[in-house]
Amino acid sequence: MGGKMNQVFKLFIALGLFASSFFVHAQAAQEAMQSDDNFDDIIMEGEGLTLEQTADSEKEAVSGVSVVMDKEQLKTTSQIGLVEDVMSSVQTMPGITFNGNWNSEPSIRGGYPREMQTVLDGVYILYPWHWGGAYSIFNPHMTDSVKMSNGVFSARYGQALSGLMEVTTVQPGEEIHFDFNITSIATDLFIQLPVTNNFGVFAGGKITYIEGYIGAYKMFGGSNEITDALKTVPYIRDFYTKIYWNPAEKLNLTFNAFYGSDGVGLETDDTDDGEHTTSDFDFSMQTAFAALNAKWIPSDNTQVKALASYNWTFENLTYSGTVDGEFKYNDDFLEQYGSLLSDEARTRKKYQLNTQNESQKERIIAHQIQGKIEGEMELNASNRIAVGAEEMWSRSDTTQKMHGWNEQLKKDSPYPDFYEIDYSIKEKGNNVFKSAAYVLWNFGTETSVFSGETGLRIDELNIRNYNADLSLDAKPVFNPRAVLHCTPWRYTDYFDKVSFSAGCGLFSSVPMELIVASKDMGLKESDVSPNRAIFTVLGTELKFNEDWNFKLEGYYKHYLNRMFTVEDDTDPMDIKLDSRFNGKGFTTGFDLMLEKKNGEKWDGYLSYSFVMARFKNPYTKLYDDQTTNYGDPLDEWYYPDFHRFHTLNAVANFKFKEHWTFTVKGTFATGTPKKDSSSIYCYPAKLEDGTVIQRYTRNSFYNDSLRTQISCPIDIRLGYKKKVGKSSRTTLEYYIGAENIFLNLYSPKGEKGFNSRTGKEDDNTSSANFNIGIPMISLGLKISY
Repeated sequence: MGGKMNQVFKLFIALGLFASSFFVHAQAAQEAMQSDDNFDDIIMEGEGLTLEQTADSEKEAVSGVSVVMDKEQLKTTSQIGLVEDVMSSVQTMPGITFNGNWNSEPSIRGGYPREMQTVLDGVYILYPWHWGGAYSIFNPHMTDSVKMSNGVFSARYGQALSGLMEVTTVQPGEEIHFDFNITSIATDLFIQLPVTNNFGVFAGGKITYIEGYIGAYKMFGGSNEITDALKTVPYIRDFYTKIYWNPAEKLNLTFNAFYGSDGVGLETDDTDDGEHTTSDFDFSMQTAFAALNAKWIPSDNTQVKALASYNWTFENLTYSGTVDGEFKYNDDFLEQYGSLLSDEARTRKKYQLNTQNESQKERIIAHQIQGKIEGEMELNASNRIAVGAEEMWSRSDTTQKMHGWNEQLKKDSPYPDFYEIDYSIKEKGNNVFKSAAYVLWNFGTETSVFSGETGLRIDELNIRNYNADLSLDAKPVFNPRAVLHCTPWRYTDYFDKVSFSAGCGLFSSVPMELIVASKDMGLKESDVSPNRAIFTVLGTELKFNEDWNFKLEGYYKHYLNRMFTVEDDTDPMDIKLDSRFNGKGFTTGFDLMLEKKNGEKWDGYLSYSFVMARFKNPYTKLYDDQTTNYGDPLDEWYYPDFHRFHTLNAVANFKFKEHWTFTVKGTFATGTPKKDSSSIYCYPAKLEDGTVIQRYTRNSFYNDSLRTQISCPIDIRLGYKKKVGKSSRTTLEYYIGAENIFLNLYSPKGEKGFNSRTGKEDDNTSSANFNIGIPMISLGLKISY
């Protein structure tokens, strides 16, 4: 279903170029006042300790640990596409492998995307994606900064094996402020409202309306199999609020809440060369969370932070389809398998397929509760210690019903049987408890030659399912981490700062296979363990005069253990699972970033990443095409399917005239692994009524040398921004953007799907999904007060 949905989303966006010229945006703004400073920092101070509610993102960017983008840096690159998304900017950071314009889930320095953890204002987010991963829930208008920790990040955080993305939302300011943004397919509105000196609200959301594109396309004679099939146009509906309250001089409370939904619906009825098919598909996804943060300074050199949150997701999918018709046997089939047919079938050279029904209903509800507390003490100007603990509980409840058709080759039979199957499940998932405690020591100041952080984190995992009589207790894992920075030169004739960094640490995360563990997976409690890896990094940073900055980092990560699960589906009515914890792997490479900030005529950056990532799942295959549950090869070293050796990003903002900014964002990425596939061939199968039908298949195997073609999307944006009104508190901005403007000059190819009943190949490839045929155009008007 994911592939079908992905193609739906790609095709309806492609209509944007044709339809965008018929949209007219309202252009009106009252004379008022605007300040360049959108937000005022709220600072709570003790005599020895300063607690900033809105952190200085430049100070948070640490060599060997993280890269940070603040709100100003996010403004252009995240506001180019039809759906404005912070991930459009994040994907250009060093260490991030390009993963296509329709996949926001990043690979961090060669790790699997599912190994990354996402945190919003301290809250671990269950599923921060829309449209199956095409876009994130992180609206640039609600985001103050994004910190991508691709190095040895702090022991404050766990649950991540390959990168930690921390999103900090806007802190309400001391004056009324709003941002109103209308684009070709969406409207965003966010308001900051200070109620009193100690109480304020930040709230807003996004609504998409792609119906306009579809209507304009059809109005001017357009017709497309996807647009004709849409019964529910793809949509996004998001709402976010943040409330702060300072009930006392040294106590701050913040409440966050988010609700988001997305979905699509399709209905088809087609006849093609005797084959009649129908389908009815509906998908919706909802996600929500609420969190309460507290910060308290009980003394001049001590602070206490606490967090409690609840996260919830709900997925609802329904699908039904039919197929019937008259199908011809081809000559090759008759020559090779004609003896298996009845006399009538050989004479007619075709067969009648009575209506075959298939259906699927799936409802998944996931819950997560998180609690965290931390105390920090400043020993002196150069030394701080912190201790903390956190507890998380999660569970996914699943209801699933499936009706379909399956093949099974029985002993001594010349061809497989093709028969109906039914499958249903209704169960409460495992109760997963993740406990952790940590201690940190930060040493040095901004002017010290040596500074850094060392810490120890202990993670424990317990799984309980009282309905299934399942109890698993993993041994606690110790994750020590340390980062050292050396800055021997500051404020020389050429450099503001020259620094070197080194870091090493152990990291762990709980794999999805373990979260959904069951007794039939054959798990031994003595083997149960989270995935673990040791990560080392070396780097240097040169801050030149006149706002130039250069970073270079090299790294190596060695997996101590990885869990993988293998299915034996030889008998589809008795599928056997086998889980192992001896998976191997390593990633190594380097990345660099050259950045120019605050230029009068231009600014921007260049980032490059080289990645080598190899994995192995030691397991003797039971049959040739057996893989892990994720489709990875068995018993051989392989590159993961998202791997690219080289990714180069370039972003430039040209300020060629007052009020005007022209932005160019380009990516060059080498190809991903491609399977070695045979040609499509036919074979016989027998229905329950004895009819022998003709089916098609092909063999696909992992190949270490085959790759898809390069990807080189280039996006552009032209914006006009001007303050209006005598007091200049209102800013008006018009902009137009285009994604992947040169896609028609190259045609990256991937493997095409095919119809298993007719052998006909699909028109679209299953990879290189950023190519939708034409550039994607977006228009926008933004009013800020």
